[in-house]
Amino acid sequence: MKQTLEYSKENKLDDINKTNKKHKRQRNKVSFGTSCTLVPTSSHPNLSSNIGSYTFTEKHDYYKVSEDLPPSSPPQIDDYGNDEYLNVNDSTSDEMLYKEFDVVEKEEIVDTDTIESATNCIIEYMAITCRNAKQTIESIKKYLMEGILGSYDDRVVTRVVEGILESERFFGKLKRSKLDANNKKVPDLYYYIPQNDSNMSRMLMYAPHAKRVRQCTLIDAQYYFKPIAK
Repeated sequence: MKQTLEYSKENKLDDINKTNKKHKRQRNKVSFGTSCTLVPTSSHPNLSSNIGSYTFTEKHDYYKVSEDLPPSSPPQIDDYGNDEYLNVNDSTSDEMLYKEFDVVEKEEIVDTDTIESATNCIIEYMAITCRNAKQTIESIKKYLMEGILGSYDDRVVTRVVEGILESERFFGKLKRSKLDANNKKVPDLYYYIPQNDSNMSRMLMYAPHAKRVRQCTLIDAQYYFKPIAK
């Protein structure tokens, strides 16, 4: 009787082990009639439980496709061994990817000779051409784009003019913070200082014609007419 009981227990344990192995095989079995891809789920917060019409069910550390995929243009999930580089490729993913990147245009390079000529033109513009000794960047840009820098893009001219005015000691700057009648900041003003110019020939050429900038005018003030509200 004891031997029969022990035999029954052994048979029962064998049956349980066989059943567990069978369930394990069925759980890990992938049918050839279904296109399935196992994807690590450890760090994919963007991978939801439903992608399009393809349902994913969680099985331990993997997602498993539980529906048959259509024969044409099935989504392909690439796993490169690093969870950070999960890429789902379909007919629209490439198009969306390209939309996220802007085309960076190559900036034009202005040679040193052109910059030197532009510097001389700015001094001539301030000293002789203009009635007012103090000028804005926009007015200087307009003058240069009508002449020596006419073949360059507006952004390039802006960069060149700002670089010249901010780097050379013989250009003074009146920094302004006032607002005009439209509540817009008034532009800064720049002027030529002959005594700070280390180029003696240029200084002797333009100094006699340069308009004197009085110290009392170097203040941040803005005057404009504004009708009184009734």
